[in-house]
This record gives sequence, structure tokens and C-alpha cells, in this order.
Amino acid sequence: MLSSALLKEITEKQGYLSAVFDSSLFQQRIQVNAIEPDIPLLYAERCATAFESLSPAVLQQLYRYSHDYCIDFCEYVGETPPAIEQPEQILQYISPMSMEIPTLPEAHTAETAEPVLHLELNCEWEPEHGLEWLIRGNDILYVGSCEMLQEWKDKNYYREYGGNYAFGNKLD
Repeated sequence: MLSSALLKEITEKQGYLSAVFDSSLFQQRIQVNAIEPDIPLLYAERCATAFESLSPAVLQQLYRYSHDYCIDFCEYVGETPPAIEQPEQILQYISPMSMEIPTLPEAHTAETAEPVLHLELNCEWEPEHGLEWLIRGNDILYVGSCEMLQEWKDKNYYREYGGNYAFGNKLD
């Protein structure tokens, strides 16, 4: 039986791990899914713990980038964006679908790899593609339309990615 202090309802089917954790940020459960077989439970727990430990400064950046995406997308499709006065109000318009746990890079173990927070979120302004947050260690690498980007690319890859509001890249 797999056990964890943070992860609940842990299951493993054909080597793929799934679980949930109670998110204090969203005040709801977030589904956790391993994207490849044999990802250690320890690494999944480290990722969920890192999400629960995001600093207020990082959260403010995520809110701001998400809001930038919201405004740009609404302008792009000719809609009026929601009226948001404080960055954290963006949380009223988004909800998590899942956190995907990536395969570990070859040179790392569950203990040594940086936690990756790869969230797929629903958002009111873009119901078809939603919102994606990708954070590795302390770096916000991507905020934008859900593209399910690879987690271990060089930072320049994300910096140059179109529609990545973490680096100020607007929709084409």
C-alpha cells in the first residue's frame, strides 16, 4: 500500500501513479497524475508539497501573468475581460484540473530533481484550451494557453515560446 502525508487516494495502475491533494490555494482537491510509468511517489509528493509552499511573491507573479493572458485573449477574440482590481482576484475565474508529474531527467532521482509544478487549469475566458502553469524549482517557466509543454527544456525555450505570459510574449 502506497502512503504519503500529503497525497491521498493514491492508486497505481500499470505503473502509472494517480492521487489527489487538498490545495490550500484553491480550497479544493487537485488530481495528481504521473505522465510516465514508474514515477516515484516521493517525487510526486515533493511536487505537491512545493505547490503548497509557493511563496507569496511567486503567487503574485502567477496571478499577474494569468491576468495578462486573460486580458490579451479577451482582446484577441473581442470579448470584455473580467474586472479584476487585485491580482489574486484571478482565482475567481480559474480552477485546477490536474497536476502532471513529469519523468525525472536521467541524471536525477526523486530526491535530487527540482520539483516541477505543471498544472492544467480551467479558466472562464478560454474554456476550450484553458490555462497552464509550469514552474520548475523557483522559476515560472510558462503561463498561457494549455499546451502541455515539456518540463525539462532549457529556460531559453520557454523565454522564446509564443503566448508565454511569464516572459511577456503575447498571442500571435
